[in-house]
Amino acid sequence: MSYLLFKTTNQYYAINNLDILRIIPSVPLRKIETSTNYLIGLLMWGQNQIPIVDFSILTENRPTMPAYYSRIILLTNETKKCVGLLAEKVTEMIDINFSTQEKAYEAHYEMLPFLESIFPSDQGLIFLISVKKLFEYLTEIPIPLSIIAT
Repeated sequence: MSYLLFKTTNQYYAINNLDILRIIPSVPLRKIETSTNYLIGLLMWGQNQIPIVDFSILTENRPTMPAYYSRIILLTNETKKCVGLLAEKVTEMIDINFSTQEKAYEAHYEMLPFLESIFPSDQGLIFLISVKKLFEYLTEIPIPLSIIAT
């Protein structure tokens, strides 16, 4: 299975490519008032306003560094809701074959319940993100998720 790999200060994360709608460069966002510091604005995408979450603020309580390799990862779920993650060091796709690779270990982080499992790799430990759990976490906050027309 193919995953998008990205890195924060000192931790690797991966998202299943089947959950990714699109990857775009970091662009100016429409600012909004919110009680959560990691909801950094809205991306105008056609007729939709997609909320953008700064993944570094969410996980490390610091903003994503503005850099060439910072990207917005547009994620969608089975109900066609959409949210974007602003992430650092979005560099490559990796293939993970769970039947032939070392075992992924379940992760249980109360503060970050969307981290589904930990996978050992050549890069070090990679945290696999459950997009379903990420959407559940974000709707509990609540963040207004956009509906993408099909």
